[in-house]
Amino acid sequence: MPTILIVDDKEANLFALENTLKRLDVSIVRASSGNEALRATLDNDFALVILDVQMPEMDGYELAALLRGDERSKNVPIIFLSAEYSDEPSVFRGYESGGVDFIIKPFNPAILISKVKVFLELYEQKAVLAIQKATLERSVKERTAELVRTNAALVQEVIERKEKESWMATGNLFFKLLNEAVSRKQYLDAAVEKLRERSGCTCVGIRILGRGGTIPYESYIGFSQDFWEKENELLLSSDNCACTRVITGTIELQDMICMTPGGSFHCNNSNEFVSGLSEFESSRYRGECIRSGFKSIAIIPVQYNGKILGAIHLADREEGKVPDRLIERFESISSIVGETIYKLNEREKLQESYEFQNVIQKLLRISLKDFNLDEFLDRALNALIAVPSPPFETKGCIFIAGAESCSLLMKANCGFPEETMIDWAQVSPGRCPCGLSVDPGGTFHENLFGHYSVPIISADKMLGMLTIAVKPGHYPEEKEQEFLRAFVAALTGILTRKQAETALAASEHKYRELVENADSIIIKSDPRGKIVFLNEFAQKFFGYREDEIIGKGWLETILPETDSSGRNLIEMSEKILKCPDEFESNENENIKRSGKRVWVSWKNKAILNERGDFVELLSVGTDITKRKTAENKLRAYTKQLTSLNKELEEFFFIASHDLKEPLRKIQTFGNRLSIVCKGSITDEGEAHLEKISNAAKRMSELIAALLRYTHTAVRPITFGNTDLNKVAQNAINDLQKMIDEVSARVDFSDLPILAVDRNQMRQLFQQLITNALKFRRKEELPRIKISAHVVDGTCEILVEDNGIGFEEIYLNKIFMPFQQLHGRGKYDGTGMGLAVCRKIAERHRGGITARSTPGEGSTFIVMIPLEQKPNAFHSDTTLRRGDEQLVHELRVHQIELEMQNDELRNLQVQLEESHARYVDLYDFAPVGYITFDKDGLILQANMTAATQLGIERGYLINKPIWLYAPGADRDVIHAHFKKVFNTRERQTCEVRLRAKGGVDFYARLESIFIGDSDGMGRCRTSIIDISRSKTAEEVLKRAYNELERRVEELTAEVNSSKR
Repeated sequence: MPTILIVDDKEANLFALENTLKRLDVSIVRASSGNEALRATLDNDFALVILDVQMPEMDGYELAALLRGDERSKNVPIIFLSAEYSDEPSVFRGYESGGVDFIIKPFNPAILISKVKVFLELYEQKAVLAIQKATLERSVKERTAELVRTNAALVQEVIERKEKESWMATGNLFFKLLNEAVSRKQYLDAAVEKLRERSGCTCVGIRILGRGGTIPYESYIGFSQDFWEKENELLLSSDNCACTRVITGTIELQDMICMTPGGSFHCNNSNEFVSGLSEFESSRYRGECIRSGFKSIAIIPVQYNGKILGAIHLADREEGKVPDRLIERFESISSIVGETIYKLNEREKLQESYEFQNVIQKLLRISLKDFNLDEFLDRALNALIAVPSPPFETKGCIFIAGAESCSLLMKANCGFPEETMIDWAQVSPGRCPCGLSVDPGGTFHENLFGHYSVPIISADKMLGMLTIAVKPGHYPEEKEQEFLRAFVAALTGILTRKQAETALAASEHKYRELVENADSIIIKSDPRGKIVFLNEFAQKFFGYREDEIIGKGWLETILPETDSSGRNLIEMSEKILKCPDEFESNENENIKRSGKRVWVSWKNKAILNERGDFVELLSVGTDITKRKTAENKLRAYTKQLTSLNKELEEFFFIASHDLKEPLRKIQTFGNRLSIVCKGSITDEGEAHLEKISNAAKRMSELIAALLRYTHTAVRPITFGNTDLNKVAQNAINDLQKMIDEVSARVDFSDLPILAVDRNQMRQLFQQLITNALKFRRKEELPRIKISAHVVDGTCEILVEDNGIGFEEIYLNKIFMPFQQLHGRGKYDGTGMGLAVCRKIAERHRGGITARSTPGEGSTFIVMIPLEQKPNAFHSDTTLRRGDEQLVHELRVHQIELEMQNDELRNLQVQLEESHARYVDLYDFAPVGYITFDKDGLILQANMTAATQLGIERGYLINKPIWLYAPGADRDVIHAHFKKVFNTRERQTCEVRLRAKGGVDFYARLESIFIGDSDGMGRCRTSIIDISRSKTAEEVLKRAYNELERRVEELTAEVNSSKR
């Protein structure tokens, strides 16, 4: 056996080199220095010397020179190894020193072995020549020995050939397994059995590169369950081990000693291998194989077309079970396994595609059958669960969105127990039944158990959701999610189609039913205006039989040439037929067969063919004759009401101004008299002055309260959705000072949102809270609670207090204007607060009442309807696309007309009530009112004016106003009225008027210009009797002059006394 001398001062390098050369049939002698190497040459005949260049004491060049100088070693080939001296001069020096080769570290083991083999062959050849030369005379014996060796070689060749044939048969067997295997798992299980049989190792496994960089064992034999649990889910990105590096192809330095040219890692003595590693190098291995007692370990990459798909793992507790030759054979087998796995993967993809197409076709076939939605979804779910490839369990469910899409309802279930069905009967959109959120593209959850949830979405609208369970321990794969998304996409299309079909069928049924039984006019006409269809109602309405009107034009039958106002209906009909889209909605007069004219509201829809040509006009009509009549009446009432409201506003302004001004003067002069004459007026006089001031103040408050009440009654009201919680809080903020002064507490909660006038409701809360604060008990702090509840479509708002209360026999009295249950001296106020509350409630079409117990408190109950009636005037609904919508709008329009008629009747009643109230307010107002024309003739007068002038109201009409004024004041009145008509602005003057019997009185005339339909104009004048204020003014003036005179006299007396 040839002997090789390896020389290196580092033990690790010697160990690595020795392990590499062990693959050859050689004897190895190790030396760690030059002197030790020289000593070894004395006892051994070396076939080859491998030297490290850089060594202490004696480097490789010096040792080579000494070996060349020795007779025994001068012909031994020397190979230099160096990592540091790799430059050209160093290499050249090596050859000069007697080296036959120079290899740079790190070296390729295969290359080194190849070169060593060459020199060993030379050594053997030299030995043979030496033997031949020495034993020529023994040629027969040597030839015999040579024949023996040749025969042995032939035997070995036969053995090797048989071994190759055996491995070829193994390779063919793996191809045969491909044809026999139904799935990749079945193939790998059979392959693992064969690999264990051929390797002789007790443990064999095949790792396949999976999702997320994992390399699980897809099949294994011999490994313990504990080992499998620890080693199965290795991650290429984070786990350091020979397995991961072989699969990624990233070999590290410490791996090199165990690597093959084919990229396999194998170790026949793991304990010896690990003992030669540094601490850092050891950390680069997981070490689980060694801890499990495996001494022989091999990792062979499984490749196809240069791509690594996984690895074969061999392990055994005996040493030497994975020799080089075995690894070489397994590397050839691994390519077959790789190709087979690739083909099986492609086969599975084709199978999955076929299964998907099959389930989709089955789904489509189910959808074409006459199943209801629940039955269809059950069959669709069963078709999905029956697919063999995806690892789905026989458990799944389908949810469908409810009527308002606010929740998903379980419509199909398979495999889930009854308690799960109860818990999952209803889920929120965007949420999985397990409670976690779901992405639009689907999500895998492991909550409760592994399952997929995929939303069913169409045009951003949630239609439902599919949830399906997977087998225990299964990890999600993208291909499974793609499969489910594709299934859901098909299901979405089918559901959308079914919903459309259901809606279309219902629409067609409803359309036929409505058209055939509609209580409206439905007519179809061709582009020339010829009638081609009319329903039974239209026939009865116009008085024509179908055979009498079909084929005839509008103008020949149902449309007059002009309407009552003179509008040309011939032109209108031509425009409709020319541009039907511009007349989607119109109203015009029509004529019956009897000649009676009627008003009809028409909804027109142009029907187009597939080319977009106008081929037919669909017209739906509603008889609005009554509405038109009511509208005419309503316009008249509205005009009258507008005029009355304007007069009422003028009355309010004049009353506010003219009634308050005398009071202000009384208060001013009374206060001034009290100040100036202080000390000179008797106590009785002071008391009288105080009474005058208090009376004036009281009168001012009464006037202000009356105006508030009247404004509440006539001010326009605006309904809008209003949060009563905010309104109540604003009212409390307004009264916060008053609340704090009496240490009151006002509580409210959970008030509703109602269609009310925000400002009037705020005034209502203010009045009721003020009322509770005013009528409180002295011995207890005020507590006010505001709450609400709904009773039979009406919201009842309760304002409760713990005040003094009242006897309920006075319930009707407290809501009347100027009514107080207590004397004015005990509680301040005008008695108008609760009257204002009642007016606000009535204006909201509600009411107010109260419950009370004296000494315990009161509860005021305001009742407001939850829905306010719509206004009488509103635009018709715009015509939409589709005959179904036209017929639907026909019904809607009929309802609107009925509501309008009800509203008109209600408005008429309100107008009559308003007019009656206005007449009462107008006739019995505290001031006189007259209306006259530009010539000064009285056109209208109220009862107060007639009383002021002492003449019956009928005798005032058509009389000039200045007839009732003395001499010079007539000119003042003439100038006043002239100024009114010229400027058309409000004018004021003070004159004397003469009542019947020659009694004069002072009056303030306030006049405003009011327009009229004839354009002539009118003037309305308020007559305010200021005689008392004039008299009081004169008295106060005389008193003031007297006071000034008295002050001057007193001043003169004081000055004279000083002198």
